[in-house]
Parts: sequence; structure tokens; C-alpha cells
Amino acid sequence: MGLAAAVELAPAALPGKRAYDVFMTCFAHGVLVRPAGENLVLCPPYIVEPAHIDQMVGVLAAAIRAHA
Repeated sequence: MGLAAAVELAPAALPGKRAYDVFMTCFAHGVLVRPAGENLVLCPPYIVEPAHIDQMVGVLAAAIRAHA
């Protein structure tokens, strides 16, 4: 068992580009997400703390807004 979540982005002109751009922004801010087409997948480790989840969601939300 593990923890996973995904965010599906609306289709864009270039399939997968926006998700990749969001991935790169998250990576630059220390958060690893996995782009999968128009989806972004988060898979935190088993020992995740609530503060880590808050950081992941905050960085991901800011990255999505930056590339909207």
C-alpha cells in the first residue's frame, strides 16, 4: 500500500508540454511529481509528514498557476 494522488490538466495545444513544464517548476522547488500525459502524479514516501504534504500541494498549485 502507498499514497498517490493525481491532477489532470485540461488538454493544451501541445499534448504533455504543460504537464512537463509544471514538473520542471516543481522539481526546481524541491518537489518531485511525475508527468503522465496531461496528468501530474504525486507519490510521497510512507514516512511523509503533514507539513510535507502541505509543501507538495503548495508548490504544485503555484506551478500550475504559473503555467495556466
